[in-house]
Amino acid sequence: MNEKSHSIPLLFATTFKPGQVYYHHKVKPMTIKILCRCGLLCLGLLWLSHTASAAPPALKEYQLKAVFLLHYGKFIRWPEQAFAGRNDPFRLCVLGEHPFRQALDAAVAEEKIRGRRIELRYTFLADHLQDCHTLFISRSEQPRLSAVLKRVRHRPILTVSDMDSFISQEGNIQFFTQGHNVRFMLNLQQVRELGLEPNANLLRIARLVKKGERP
Repeated sequence: MNEKSHSIPLLFATTFKPGQVYYHHKVKPMTIKILCRCGLLCLGLLWLSHTASAAPPALKEYQLKAVFLLHYGKFIRWPEQAFAGRNDPFRLCVLGEHPFRQALDAAVAEEKIRGRRIELRYTFLADHLQDCHTLFISRSEQPRLSAVLKRVRHRPILTVSDMDSFISQEGNIQFFTQGHNVRFMLNLQQVRELGLEPNANLLRIARLVKKGERP
């Protein structure tokens, strides 16, 4: 099956107070769905329109990260052996005390990744990670991070977090802030060693780091 080519802009951002977790803002599912359907392509333009209108920003830090988590699945190819069969879902897992609230549920609702339905799994148990495809590791898991990464290291599981030094501890993708922008680092060599292949356009907007590098 031929995959549609994806295009991603170099601008993507939202404004928030760095490090703040937005627990009390109600997620607007329609806003999240619009973002998901236009993908990373319109994040920057959408934010510019909010800035110009002086309206409260619709995107908060973890709402934007939820959209990124969904689209990593769309812009990275997993090997077929990562799935038990044609009907096996794409599993997006979150380990620990997650900050997303309804944002991630809204992002993945009615979405598919390469024709597969998305199974969203929240867990505190490391034993529940073996069949995940994307794994977001929450800050609450910092004390056992090494053990968690060791458990999934040789499986085709994309590990993502916003913990400091996550990528230097052999995580795959680490969110970080630059000014008021949400960006991400990606360890390309390590991701490819897992049998995963990122889309070239995704690599254009990532900050690439080398295995063992301390950014």
